[in-house]
Amino acid sequence: MGAFLTAVQREEITEPLRRTFKLDNWTKAFKKLSEDQEDQDLYKAGCLVHSKAAAIRKALRVTMVKELNPTTKLRIFLAISNHDFWALREKIRKHFEEVGAKGSEVLMTDLVSIKIPLAIGEGFSPDEIVTSIVDGAQVSIGVILNNGGPFSGQVKLANLDWNGFQIDFNLGGLYTALEGLWDDCVWNGYRILETEEGMVFKPIDLFWIRLRAASRGRYDNLNLQFLGHSKEYAKHVDLNILHARMGIRDVMDVTKVERKQIIKLCAVGTPTENGKELIASVALARELYYAEIFEEKRDVLAGSTLKDVLNAWTVVVRCANIIASQIKHDGVLGNDEPNTWLPRHAPILQTRPLMQAIADGANVSFEQAKALLKFLTFRGETGQELWAQPLVPVNEENLAPMFAATEGPNLRRIVDIWIRQLGVDMGIRGKAFEKHIRGAIKDDIKDSALLSSSVVLDHDFVLRPPEDRSEEIDLVIVIGNLVIIGEAKCAVTPTEAKQYARHRQIITDAVAQIQRKADSVQRHKKLFAEKMMALGIQLDEEFTILPMVVMNNAMHVGMPVNGIPIVDEYIFSVFFSGEMVDLADIQKSGDEMKVAKRIIYKTAVEATEVAGVFFNAPLQMEVFVAGLQERQSRFRSVGEGDWDATLFSYDCVPDGRMFLTQSAK
Repeated sequence: MGAFLTAVQREEITEPLRRTFKLDNWTKAFKKLSEDQEDQDLYKAGCLVHSKAAAIRKALRVTMVKELNPTTKLRIFLAISNHDFWALREKIRKHFEEVGAKGSEVLMTDLVSIKIPLAIGEGFSPDEIVTSIVDGAQVSIGVILNNGGPFSGQVKLANLDWNGFQIDFNLGGLYTALEGLWDDCVWNGYRILETEEGMVFKPIDLFWIRLRAASRGRYDNLNLQFLGHSKEYAKHVDLNILHARMGIRDVMDVTKVERKQIIKLCAVGTPTENGKELIASVALARELYYAEIFEEKRDVLAGSTLKDVLNAWTVVVRCANIIASQIKHDGVLGNDEPNTWLPRHAPILQTRPLMQAIADGANVSFEQAKALLKFLTFRGETGQELWAQPLVPVNEENLAPMFAATEGPNLRRIVDIWIRQLGVDMGIRGKAFEKHIRGAIKDDIKDSALLSSSVVLDHDFVLRPPEDRSEEIDLVIVIGNLVIIGEAKCAVTPTEAKQYARHRQIITDAVAQIQRKADSVQRHKKLFAEKMMALGIQLDEEFTILPMVVMNNAMHVGMPVNGIPIVDEYIFSVFFSGEMVDLADIQKSGDEMKVAKRIIYKTAVEATEVAGVFFNAPLQMEVFVAGLQERQSRFRSVGEGDWDATLFSYDCVPDGRMFLTQSAK
């Protein structure tokens, strides 16, 4: 890594996407610090990114127009994003209606691998499209909010340049993609290659981008299972009792009397049918190792807690879902006159009634409700995301929700974003996660048909060899003559280029740590066995050591790094169960049915023999690794003089039917 790249990563040099960027200063810094090819590639990428950012700003049609008041702009951009989200839902619904009409089974992997064709000719996953919808709106909305008010007055719909708004919306998405491309160049080894077909942005090291794509496919699959578990949980748990235990009140209705909005709440313990699944998701999203974090009072929230944030969020989401259901969507997809239908896709929630609903619904004071609503409102500030702050202030008294962020969001990821935004000490969660993973594995061992005699230490283990470095090992599992030692790491789930780089570094650091600890155990086997004997665990002299890194989320999990397995809680669970359910068929009732499974081992001895192979290549990952495909997307020009290029990446399109074929054999 050259000095120029290092200086850019340390933010010692102004980046090309900032308004204060000067091309002359960029060139001077490069000439002074350049050392290698990476520096040269980054310099060239910076020049290209700067020129495209300028082209995008020049191509904007309405975002910067002073004749339109900010309130009108905000409402229209929200209306476009909300409408596009509703149109996407309709396309997905029709897709699965067609699949069902053909009599085909709808498998879990079908939900992950679905691609929706867009006008540009490429197919994208629903998650990619929803993300682009939110990103496109976030850029435009952020610019308007940061340019200042006055945020007042009525929405002016006469003689609007609707096409201009759509162009700016799309440019907002392109700008977000440009930000991601630049961060990939800075943090993830993307370089510019000249080919016969033109300019290509491509990473030199393909391992991590392949792992990102495969683990992302599994992560999405786990999220679908999480939603399925929420539905199943809702069937078997008395949600009225759960609702009462959580101490929150569900939203019954949002109505209007004259010009005042009325938000009606249910009594505690009597949620609406539509609110029950949301309550189940909220309950499951609170990981056990979050307990301490959830109860800590925050000054920025007027003494409220993260638990209060989640409760307030449920009130906001229920209100958003209700006013979304009140919109007439008939004919939206085929109507070419936006003024007849588009404005109604940005309904508002009045601020003061919503504050009171949060106070009553989340059982907090009015001042706390005010702080909680401010925290959940997007103001274009650094670090904010519409996913976590789904309300936009369209004027001084009204907020408009972003439906893509309130309809079935990834709640576990949102909690992670809140934790990051509140500046929570991740070290606190790290120790809690270590305790959690030991408890989870202990339960797995207890339920195991063949490995119930295995042992997991309920505390960390310190090896203190004479005349050698002491080593603290987070996780020790003994299965017969196999000793698994693990380095437990708790990190926020990455979603952006820079976050992926940081998450990758956490894993590579953990790999180095656990390898060092494994080497120490290998050098001092006799001492280790004596310490185990003192704990009542007997080992043969030639016991086998299997080191691994244990993560709290599925990202970058499932492929070995430098020969060290990277696993998570669910991989352990499958290993101790002794079998792998390859497929779950989604029934019309919404239930899951096991379709195909494989036996991992038939005896305890065999389990120790296959453990290394299993953890290095978990069976859960096979369908996602097999589904990896090279993907080349066009990064298009926005006008004369602008450049276009190909962006090289990997996509994961899992095909669960490969296991149906294996099972049949």
